[in-house]
Amino acid sequence: MKPLSNITRIATILSLLLPCAKPARANALGIHTMVQDNGETISQLDLAAELCGRGGWVKQLMYVQDGTEWSFDGKWTTFVDGARLRSLNVVARLHYLPPSYRANPSNFAGKPKPGADGHYTAYKDLIRGFVSRFRGTLHYIELWNEPNLAGEWDDQPNAEEFVRALCAGYDGVKEADPTCLVAFPGLAPTNGTPDGKNIDNLVFLRSCYQSNYVCPRDGRKFKDHFDLLASHPYGMNHPPQYNSDKYGTRGYQYELNVMKEFGDDAKKVLITECGYALGNHDDTRYPAITEELRADYMLIAFRDVWARDIRVLGAMPYFLRAQERQPWDTPFFWVYDGGIRTAQFLAVKALRGVLEDLPGNVIMRYGNYPRYPYFQDIVDARDSARAMLVANGLTPVPGPLVQHYHVTAGDVFPAGNPDDRLTPGDADAILSLAVGLNPNNQP
Repeated sequence: MKPLSNITRIATILSLLLPCAKPARANALGIHTMVQDNGETISQLDLAAELCGRGGWVKQLMYVQDGTEWSFDGKWTTFVDGARLRSLNVVARLHYLPPSYRANPSNFAGKPKPGADGHYTAYKDLIRGFVSRFRGTLHYIELWNEPNLAGEWDDQPNAEEFVRALCAGYDGVKEADPTCLVAFPGLAPTNGTPDGKNIDNLVFLRSCYQSNYVCPRDGRKFKDHFDLLASHPYGMNHPPQYNSDKYGTRGYQYELNVMKEFGDDAKKVLITECGYALGNHDDTRYPAITEELRADYMLIAFRDVWARDIRVLGAMPYFLRAQERQPWDTPFFWVYDGGIRTAQFLAVKALRGVLEDLPGNVIMRYGNYPRYPYFQDIVDARDSARAMLVANGLTPVPGPLVQHYHVTAGDVFPAGNPDDRLTPGDADAILSLAVGLNPNNQP
């Protein structure tokens, strides 16, 4: 194959990117996995890759195994490495602390325990220790889960306490890996309960912004201690087009409206839970959820709602499958026992051809050929992280990165051909366009 000049390379890239109706973005397809032992890791990641394609998303709860420390038995390393080999982005939900770190040691899902000074230093150190094990390879952290529910915060949600814990956890993440992005955890969409043990998600979010807590480390307040918004816009039995209230696929927009009140609505969104439970008929104005209706709804939600919203990086419906399950889990499954793919799995999988290789997609960003010739899905961790920050609009375009890069979106340049390696200048040109993900952060 005749070598391409730098000008030809950049022209080819521009021809792919500029005609797009919207700026470059990542593949929005994702799934919530539920790996509970090493035997499930590979099979669930294979299913996730089959469903989502290159550049898709997986969310995984990473919790404590032995009751004393975060699990470093290799499970999460296997998961993160396996996801990267399949070109999947991992969102790790860090939750379920060792007993000594909980305010109530007997509550497995209990809130973190503050120190005598009211700060969460031990919690910060625990988070830092976990993230440091994955420096440069785990790029998205969701700290906690649905803290507006009693079951997730020792029977009494408290926005002020949560803000203090979130700020400490954020500091722990950034001390371990400054390039890692922290998501404000998804809140449960609810109107709250009269006893106050479950708080309206919009009320809880607004209370977090109204907190007067100032981080002792940097003197900053709540909104400076998360990079992304995680959201749980469950659809109930509403069609994807429904937008009369927060109980639909657009529920995250109501949370962004609260953030806008405080000048903080420019942050990107990770939909870390969503979906339709079989049989749901909460709103009698609409039909109950069936296999066929759910498949139609999920296809439309991905294609016409989330993938079209430049603020949404990816959506991870709850959830793929699980060996150990609760009665309320099974109606959400995407794969049944025996590997049977549901109708929604097959419908969304069909979108891969539409969403996976859209011209302008930035898939696994840029691969470093000198490290692993002919194997495009293992990347230089440091430079991948920097490119990711640029693609998400969170940092300016960097200077030259490393020696050679290639684009994996649409296989613009065949893997393994030295003549088609991109130079640092080429990479910067592509990154400049990728910054279009955030119109307010143009170079």
